[in-house]
Amino acid sequence: MSSHVNSPYALRVRDLAHRPGEMREHSLDIAVPDAMGAGVISVREGAEMHIDLRLEGLHEGVLVSGHASAEAEGECSRCLIDISEPVEVDFAELFAYDASEDFDF
Repeated sequence: MSSHVNSPYALRVRDLAHRPGEMREHSLDIAVPDAMGAGVISVREGAEMHIDLRLEGLHEGVLVSGHASAEAEGECSRCLIDISEPVEVDFAELFAYDASEDFDF
């Protein structure tokens, strides 16, 4: 069964699935599809986000680790001055294999 995911965050990993030791690196510049954050400051929809990531095939699944950076913008609710703050996040997530489904993404 093939699935199609329409997301700027989705990457095909078929070449890494069930191949421990295989690794790929990507550098992505994407337009944020939905605002990230709540309150007076957030990374706005359409803002540019830069992501450097590494995909590694493991026995248990595919490990995705990397660094994401963007600019959060908003307005101070007290003094009404525009605020712009860089946001940087390091992440690591294991996407474990599911024995009951094909593993496409």
